[in-house]
Amino acid sequence: MKPILQLIAATAALAATPALAAPVDTAKIIAALKAVEAQMNADIVARDPVKFASHYDDAATGMNPGEPPIHGRAAIEASAKQAFADPNFTQTYFVDDAGVSADGTLGWTQGHCTETDTNPRTHARSVNACAYLTLFKLEADGSWKAIEDIDTPIPH
Repeated sequence: MKPILQLIAATAALAATPALAAPVDTAKIIAALKAVEAQMNADIVARDPVKFASHYDDAATGMNPGEPPIHGRAAIEASAKQAFADPNFTQTYFVDDAGVSADGTLGWTQGHCTETDTNPRTHARSVNACAYLTLFKLEADGSWKAIEDIDTPIPH
């Protein structure tokens, strides 16, 4: 093969080689997910259902103990508004573990939580331990939004 043809063939082979993806900065993503959860906790304390729901994707699903799943950010906002109407309500999440997909587009947090509310039967203040798992998706704007969120009670 003539040298010029070899150069053209080598250049074509390089152009056909897929570019290597940048390595995923797992620690940075986990820190971002923990920051989202910290803000969610702050929005609960502030009793702001709009800000709380803003951390969820438009098509997110939320699952709370004893209730049917709720679908969509609007339903999550309505559920938060109802919960915040209870003067005893508060909920705090503590991340125990977190992870990131290999391509850096999905992340999850898992941990324990405490929920305080008014018991509907006794009307007394009730404090309950819970566990949770939240799956987050990297949005086009670079933010992380919850797409699946489940809480479950922990027996005493």
